[in-house]
Amino acid sequence: MKKRLMVIGLAILFMLTSVVTCYAATETDVTLKLSKTEVKAGETFTVTLSATCPDGINGIDTTYTYDTEKLELLSANVASSDFASLGTDNQITVICNKANESITSADIYVLTFKVKDGVAENSVAKINIAETMLDSDAETDSEHTIPAQEKSITVVSAEENPPSDGGNGEQNPPADEETGSGEQNPPADEGTGSGEQNPPAEVEQKPGENQPTTDGTTVVVGDDTVAKTDIPKAGINTIIVLAIIAVAGIAIVVYKKSKSFQDIK
Repeated sequence: MKKRLMVIGLAILFMLTSVVTCYAATETDVTLKLSKTEVKAGETFTVTLSATCPDGINGIDTTYTYDTEKLELLSANVASSDFASLGTDNQITVICNKANESITSADIYVLTFKVKDGVAENSVAKINIAETMLDSDAETDSEHTIPAQEKSITVVSAEENPPSDGGNGEQNPPADEETGSGEQNPPADEGTGSGEQNPPAEVEQKPGENQPTTDGTTVVVGDDTVAKTDIPKAGINTIIVLAIIAVAGIAIVVYKKSKSFQDIK
């Protein structure tokens, strides 16, 4: 029974130790951070090496490579005065300057790149770091191995002044269809009937005022809504003749009917 309990206890201790070890390993990390993922030809961007370690960061050692055909390295420096660089060329070897203070998370190193002119649109450029060794502070004096990493940026169109929404890019586009032209002084609309600068004022129509019509006659507007038109002289003569003829015809008809009635009697 005692042996069984001892075995179970050792198994539990082993599992707890494994969990703590895995947890500590996941807390320690080194990463690359890009300031941009899409860059135009001729533009610059930065790649920052950052580290996290619960025991404190004592030093980092790794190497970096990049696409030399598409990228130009402008500078490679420590991120702050908290660290000192001992590396040369593409070697990143950094130690911590603060002996009395433990730094558990910080930006360590900064690479500044420029995309070379003439790099084709949609090209991809890569930046890599090799396997990284991170030393913790002096109290623990432990090392952590971080796997190699790779980052990529995409080269986008370098067109600085794209055409406007209209597609022609003209500084002074023609006026829209409602005005019909790009003239500074467009003609007046159809409602005014002309392009005069000072169109005649609207004639106010008052009751009883004579108003000309299109056929040359004069219309007098009375209080009601019905207009009366003067009959021309030629029209009056025609009406008189027609009236006489009509009266004569009626007289003849009445006379014949009266005579026929007398004959019957």
